[in-house]
Amino acid sequence: MNAAPALVEQIEAAGAHGFVPKTAEFEELLAALRTVAEGRRVFPPSRRLPPEGAAAETALLRIRTLSRREREIAGLICAGQQAKTIAESLELSAHTVDTHRKNLLHKLGLKSVVELVRFSAEHQL
Repeated sequence: MNAAPALVEQIEAAGAHGFVPKTAEFEELLAALRTVAEGRRVFPPSRRLPPEGAAAETALLRIRTLSRREREIAGLICAGQQAKTIAESLELSAHTVDTHRKNLLHKLGLKSVVELVRFSAEHQL
């Protein structure tokens, strides 16, 4: 398991047992499938991760960790709605909406709603 530790954590959080790069040969893919079938994990060395693809794959894995409700609230936040309005429309407390917002930011590795809006636009969340 030589992939970057943060990436490995995100992959595991998404429920995956590993990954192979897009450039993997058939034999490598077959070996990875056999390894996972045996109950072991598969992570290529980090030097083999494509730099431009790694960020997109990491973002996709982070998005997959979101619940349906978190995705729904992210959409409403990105549409410019305030927590109170979201709470009323979804019949939740404002505190619950704030908790979902905090969880969204944490799971996506973001620090603000502005970053959430940018991230959502870039990755079609």
